[in-house]
Amino acid sequence: MTISGFRTIVKPSEKVLELKRLLELWREKPLLKVRSCDIVPDSSNRGHTGLSIDHVHFIASSILKKGFRSRHNNVKVREKEQPHDIPVLCRGSEECPIANDSLQFWHESVARELRFPKIVIDVENFFTSLGNGHFSQALNLFQHQQRSKFTGRPFVCSQQDEKLRKALDEGVEAIVLRQETPIEVRRHVATLLNDTHDYKWTVVTDPYADNYEEIDISPEHCYNERFTQFEAQAKVADSEALSALVQLELGIFSNDEEQPDEDLLDRAITEKLVSKL
Repeated sequence: MTISGFRTIVKPSEKVLELKRLLELWREKPLLKVRSCDIVPDSSNRGHTGLSIDHVHFIASSILKKGFRSRHNNVKVREKEQPHDIPVLCRGSEECPIANDSLQFWHESVARELRFPKIVIDVENFFTSLGNGHFSQALNLFQHQQRSKFTGRPFVCSQQDEKLRKALDEGVEAIVLRQETPIEVRRHVATLLNDTHDYKWTVVTDPYADNYEEIDISPEHCYNERFTQFEAQAKVADSEALSALVQLELGIFSNDEEQPDEDLLDRAITEKLVSKL
Protein backbone atom coordinates (compact mmCIF):
# COMPACT_ATOMS: atom_id res chain seq x y z
CA MET A 1 0.00 0.00 0.00
CA THR A 2 1.39 3.38 -1.02
CA ILE A 3 0.20 6.53 0.69
CA SER A 4 -0.05 9.40 -1.80
CA GLY A 5 -2.08 12.49 -2.48
CA PHE A 6 -2.49 13.24 1.22
CA ARG A 7 -1.13 16.74 0.68
CA THR A 8 -1.57 18.34 -2.72
CA ILE A 9 0.26 21.61 -2.01
CA VAL A 10 3.99 21.38 -1.41
CA LYS A 11 4.45 23.61 1.62
CA PRO A 12 6.68 23.28 4.68
CA SER A 13 4.73 22.52 7.83
CA GLU A 14 5.35 24.10 11.23
CA LYS A 15 7.39 21.04 12.15
CA VAL A 16 9.58 21.45 9.07
CA LEU A 17 10.12 25.11 9.95
CA GLU A 18 11.03 24.14 13.52
CA LEU A 19 13.45 21.48 12.26
CA LYS A 20 15.20 24.01 10.02
CA ARG A 21 15.46 26.50 12.90
CA LEU A 22 17.05 23.95 15.24
CA LEU A 23 19.46 22.58 12.65
CA GLU A 24 20.64 26.05 11.65
CA LEU A 25 20.99 27.03 15.31
CA TRP A 26 23.13 24.09 16.39
CA ARG A 27 24.92 22.88 13.27
CA GLU A 28 28.53 23.24 12.25
CA LYS A 29 29.15 24.56 8.76
CA PRO A 30 29.74 23.54 6.04
CA LEU A 31 28.51 19.98 5.39
CA LEU A 32 31.07 17.40 6.42
CA LYS A 33 31.87 14.09 4.78
CA VAL A 34 31.71 11.42 7.49
CA ARG A 35 32.59 7.76 7.10
CA SER A 36 30.06 5.31 8.51
CA CYS A 37 32.74 3.58 10.60
CA ASP A 38 33.04 6.81 12.62
CA ILE A 39 29.32 6.84 13.56
CA VAL A 40 27.37 5.26 16.42
CA PRO A 41 23.65 5.72 17.14
CA ASP A 42 22.83 8.60 19.48
CA SER A 43 21.32 7.13 22.65
CA SER A 44 18.70 9.91 22.73
CA ASN A 45 17.04 8.58 19.57
CA ARG A 46 14.11 6.11 19.46
CA GLY A 47 13.47 6.33 23.18
CA HIS A 48 16.87 4.81 24.02
CA THR A 49 15.79 1.52 22.42
CA GLY A 50 18.63 1.48 19.88
CA LEU A 51 18.54 0.17 16.33
CA SER A 52 16.72 -2.78 14.79
CA ILE A 53 19.10 -5.50 13.58
CA ASP A 54 16.56 -6.54 10.96
CA HIS A 55 16.22 -3.02 9.55
CA VAL A 56 19.99 -2.53 9.36
CA HIS A 57 20.33 -5.75 7.34
CA PHE A 58 17.21 -4.88 5.32
CA ILE A 59 18.76 -1.57 4.18
CA ALA A 60 22.09 -3.20 3.41
CA SER A 61 20.27 -5.83 1.35
CA SER A 62 18.51 -3.08 -0.58
CA ILE A 63 21.84 -1.37 -1.33
CA LEU A 64 23.31 -4.70 -2.41
CA LYS A 65 20.41 -5.46 -4.77
CA LYS A 66 19.70 -1.98 -6.13
CA GLY A 67 22.98 -0.09 -5.73
CA PHE A 68 23.91 2.94 -3.64
CA ARG A 69 21.75 6.02 -4.25
CA SER A 70 24.24 8.88 -4.10
CA ARG A 71 22.80 12.24 -3.13
CA HIS A 72 24.89 14.93 -4.88
CA ASN A 73 23.36 17.53 -2.54
CA ASN A 74 20.20 17.73 -4.60
CA VAL A 75 16.53 16.75 -4.44
CA LYS A 76 15.28 19.50 -6.75
CA VAL A 77 14.20 17.09 -9.46
CA ARG A 78 11.93 14.16 -8.62
CA GLU A 79 13.46 10.97 -9.92
CA LYS A 80 12.27 7.39 -9.94
CA GLU A 81 14.98 6.45 -7.44
CA GLN A 82 15.51 9.25 -4.96
CA PRO A 83 18.90 9.63 -3.23
CA HIS A 84 19.37 8.93 0.45
CA ASP A 85 18.40 11.60 2.98
CA ILE A 86 21.11 13.84 4.43
CA PRO A 87 22.39 12.19 7.63
CA VAL A 88 22.05 14.36 10.74
CA LEU A 89 24.83 13.73 13.25
CA CYS A 90 26.25 15.17 16.47
CA ARG A 91 29.97 15.52 17.02
CA GLY A 92 31.33 13.26 19.74
CA SER A 93 34.47 13.08 21.84
CA GLU A 94 35.68 11.91 25.24
CA GLU A 95 34.64 15.31 26.62
CA CYS A 96 30.97 14.85 25.63
CA PRO A 97 28.92 12.88 28.22
CA ILE A 98 26.05 12.18 25.78
CA ALA A 99 28.47 10.86 23.15
CA ASN A 100 30.21 8.64 25.69
CA ASP A 101 26.85 7.29 26.87
CA SER A 102 25.90 6.61 23.24
CA LEU A 103 29.17 4.78 22.58
CA GLN A 104 28.81 2.64 25.71
CA PHE A 105 25.20 1.83 24.85
CA TRP A 106 26.23 0.80 21.32
CA HIS A 107 29.05 -1.41 22.66
CA GLU A 108 26.47 -3.16 24.86
CA SER A 109 24.09 -3.55 21.90
CA VAL A 110 26.78 -5.08 19.69
CA ALA A 111 27.88 -7.41 22.50
CA ARG A 112 24.30 -8.72 22.75
CA GLU A 113 23.77 -8.93 18.98
CA LEU A 114 26.92 -9.92 17.09
CA ARG A 115 25.24 -9.38 13.72
CA PHE A 116 25.44 -5.64 14.27
CA PRO A 117 28.52 -4.10 12.59
CA LYS A 118 31.83 -4.15 14.42
CA ILE A 119 32.87 -1.00 16.28
CA VAL A 120 36.13 0.69 15.22
CA ILE A 121 35.65 4.14 16.76
CA ASP A 122 38.34 6.69 17.54
CA VAL A 123 37.09 7.93 20.92
CA GLU A 124 38.75 11.31 20.36
CA ASN A 125 36.82 12.02 17.17
CA PHE A 126 33.54 10.31 16.32
CA PHE A 127 29.88 11.11 15.64
CA THR A 128 26.46 10.04 16.88
CA SER A 129 23.49 9.73 14.53
CA LEU A 130 20.13 11.45 15.06
CA GLY A 131 18.90 10.71 11.54
CA ASN A 132 19.79 7.87 9.15
CA GLY A 133 21.25 5.73 11.93
CA HIS A 134 20.15 2.47 10.31
CA PHE A 135 21.57 3.71 6.99
CA SER A 136 25.00 4.40 8.54
CA GLN A 137 25.19 0.99 10.20
CA ALA A 138 24.04 -0.71 6.98
CA LEU A 139 27.08 0.84 5.30
CA ASN A 140 29.21 -0.55 8.13
CA LEU A 141 28.08 -4.06 7.24
CA PHE A 142 29.84 -3.46 3.92
CA GLN A 143 32.85 -1.87 5.67
CA HIS A 144 33.45 -5.12 7.56
CA GLN A 145 31.92 -7.50 4.98
CA GLN A 146 29.73 -8.99 7.68
CA ARG A 147 27.28 -11.74 6.87
CA SER A 148 23.64 -11.06 6.12
CA LYS A 149 21.17 -12.13 8.79
CA PHE A 150 18.84 -13.18 6.00
CA THR A 151 21.15 -15.11 3.65
CA GLY A 152 24.30 -15.83 5.65
CA ARG A 153 26.42 -14.35 2.87
CA PRO A 154 28.81 -11.40 3.33
CA PHE A 155 27.92 -7.88 2.24
CA VAL A 156 30.59 -7.14 -0.34
CA CYS A 157 30.70 -3.96 -2.40
CA SER A 158 30.27 -4.75 -6.08
CA GLN A 159 33.07 -3.61 -8.37
CA GLN A 160 30.40 -1.95 -10.51
CA ASP A 161 29.00 0.13 -7.63
CA GLU A 162 31.48 3.01 -7.66
CA LYS A 163 29.10 5.23 -5.67
CA LEU A 164 29.02 2.76 -2.79
CA ARG A 165 32.79 2.36 -2.83
CA LYS A 166 33.21 6.14 -2.72
CA ALA A 167 30.73 6.43 0.18
CA LEU A 168 32.64 3.75 2.13
CA ASP A 169 36.08 5.22 1.45
CA GLU A 170 35.36 8.95 1.58
CA GLY A 171 32.16 9.18 3.61
CA VAL A 172 28.74 10.73 3.02
CA GLU A 173 28.03 14.45 3.34
CA ALA A 174 26.17 15.08 6.59
CA ILE A 175 24.79 17.86 8.76
CA VAL A 176 26.83 17.83 11.97
CA LEU A 177 25.52 19.41 15.16
CA ARG A 178 27.94 20.71 17.78
CA GLN A 179 28.78 18.32 20.60
CA GLU A 180 27.29 20.68 23.20
CA THR A 181 23.82 20.21 21.66
CA PRO A 182 21.57 19.41 24.69
CA ILE A 183 19.89 16.03 24.94
CA GLU A 184 16.44 17.67 24.80
CA VAL A 185 17.34 19.26 21.45
CA ARG A 186 18.73 15.97 20.15
CA ARG A 187 15.52 14.16 21.04
CA HIS A 188 13.40 16.88 19.47
CA VAL A 189 15.45 16.92 16.26
CA ALA A 190 15.30 13.10 15.99
CA THR A 191 11.52 13.19 16.44
CA LEU A 192 11.10 15.98 13.89
CA LEU A 193 13.23 14.14 11.34
CA ASN A 194 10.92 11.14 11.63
CA ASP A 195 7.70 13.18 11.74
CA THR A 196 8.63 15.18 8.61
CA HIS A 197 10.27 12.42 6.58
CA ASP A 198 7.84 12.94 3.69
CA TYR A 199 8.99 16.53 3.04
CA LYS A 200 12.23 16.28 1.07
CA TRP A 201 14.53 19.25 1.63
CA THR A 202 18.13 19.91 0.69
CA VAL A 203 21.14 22.07 1.51
CA VAL A 204 22.12 24.82 -0.92
CA THR A 205 25.50 26.52 -1.36
CA ASP A 206 26.10 30.10 -2.44
CA PRO A 207 28.92 30.00 -5.05
CA TYR A 208 29.71 33.67 -4.36
CA ALA A 209 30.09 33.32 -0.58
CA ASP A 210 32.75 31.31 1.21
CA ASN A 211 31.41 28.42 3.31
CA TYR A 212 27.82 29.64 2.95
CA GLU A 213 25.28 26.85 3.16
CA GLU A 214 21.64 26.96 4.12
CA ILE A 215 19.01 24.31 4.67
CA ASP A 216 16.54 24.86 1.86
CA ILE A 217 12.91 24.04 2.67
CA SER A 218 11.39 26.35 0.05
CA PRO A 219 8.42 24.87 -1.88
CA GLU A 220 10.04 25.53 -5.26
CA HIS A 221 12.99 23.31 -4.35
CA CYS A 222 11.23 20.65 -2.31
CA TYR A 223 8.48 18.10 -2.69
CA ASN A 224 6.37 15.61 -0.78
CA GLU A 225 7.67 12.08 -1.20
CA ARG A 226 5.32 9.18 -1.66
CA PHE A 227 5.87 6.42 0.84
CA THR A 228 4.55 3.00 1.73
CA GLN A 229 2.70 2.09 4.89
CA PHE A 230 5.77 0.12 5.97
CA GLU A 231 8.02 3.17 5.51
CA ALA A 232 5.65 5.35 7.53
CA GLN A 233 5.48 2.85 10.40
CA ALA A 234 9.26 2.32 10.33
CA LYS A 235 9.84 5.98 11.18
CA VAL A 236 8.07 5.80 14.54
CA ALA A 237 8.57 2.19 15.68
CA ASP A 238 11.01 1.25 18.43
CA SER A 239 13.72 -1.29 17.65
CA GLU A 240 11.72 -4.40 18.60
CA ALA A 241 8.60 -3.31 16.73
CA LEU A 242 10.70 -2.30 13.72
CA SER A 243 12.31 -5.74 13.51
CA ALA A 244 8.83 -7.29 13.50
CA LEU A 245 7.74 -4.86 10.76
CA VAL A 246 10.69 -5.82 8.58
CA GLN A 247 9.96 -9.53 8.96
CA LEU A 248 6.31 -8.92 8.13
CA GLU A 249 7.28 -6.85 5.09
CA LEU A 250 9.52 -9.62 3.80
CA GLY A 251 7.05 -12.33 4.74
CA ILE A 252 9.74 -14.13 6.71
CA PHE A 253 9.65 -14.91 10.41
CA SER A 254 13.10 -15.94 11.60
CA ASN A 255 13.95 -18.21 14.50
CA ASP A 256 17.35 -17.14 15.79
CA GLU A 257 17.91 -20.54 17.40
CA GLU A 258 17.69 -22.38 14.07
CA GLN A 259 20.12 -22.14 11.16
CA PRO A 260 18.20 -21.67 7.89
CA ASP A 261 18.93 -23.38 4.62
CA GLU A 262 21.04 -20.58 3.10
CA ASP A 263 20.29 -21.35 -0.54
CA LEU A 264 16.53 -21.55 -0.03
CA LEU A 265 16.49 -18.45 2.16
CA ASP A 266 18.69 -16.53 -0.28
CA ARG A 267 16.25 -17.19 -3.12
CA ALA A 268 13.28 -16.21 -0.96
CA ILE A 269 14.90 -12.99 0.24
CA THR A 270 16.04 -12.05 -3.27
CA GLU A 271 12.53 -12.47 -4.63
CA LYS A 272 11.08 -10.38 -1.79
CA LEU A 273 13.68 -7.63 -2.10
CA VAL A 274 13.31 -7.37 -5.85
CA SER A 275 9.55 -7.05 -5.56
CA LYS A 276 9.38 -4.80 -2.48
CA LEU A 277 12.46 -2.56 -2.49
